[in-house]
Amino acid sequence: MQLPSSVRGFSLPEIMVSLLVLALGVIGSAALQMTALRTSRDATHRAIALELAADLGDRMRANHRAMALPDAANPYLGVDYRSTMPPRAAGSCHGTAAACDPARLAASDLSEWQARIRAALPPARAVVCRDAAPWAAEAGRLRWDCSGDAAAPVVVKIGWRQAAAVAADAGASADAAPDAVIAVAAGAGEGAP
Repeated sequence: MQLPSSVRGFSLPEIMVSLLVLALGVIGSAALQMTALRTSRDATHRAIALELAADLGDRMRANHRAMALPDAANPYLGVDYRSTMPPRAAGSCHGTAAACDPARLAASDLSEWQARIRAALPPARAVVCRDAAPWAAEAGRLRWDCSGDAAAPVVVKIGWRQAAAVAADAGASADAAPDAVIAVAAGAGEGAP
């Protein structure tokens, strides 16, 4: 039986073109999914960093006697922690019968906080200092440097090696720029103790 000449099927080139279009669609969809996962992970890290900064701020405000000390004696100020280093060793002041002085409580707070940073974020850096202007306008991003002015608020800065930076540059580090900054105490001229 012979088919009429007006009835025709698909030719091999048409099938190859449609397979190519389908393959490009699948590859594009996979790339979009990977970008969405990376963005979601970065957003999760940012939320964790803000929670960690707020946690330290709460601990600092609860230890008001240590925060009332001059900046040079304040155990919280001047912290520059990198999660590639182990947290500072300190005994815990929580759940013990022994009374903790403000310096020991601060050391315990910082040790616990640094351990949480190390566990929750990829290679990270955290700085606690006085800084009146954490935003570097000329660079269009946050900065690690601190002004140190006694009238400046106490801030917590946290940064980490983001997935996008890792994908773009294997040498990227947490030092590139902070990803989260939160003011935890007013400066001396703003009603601070």
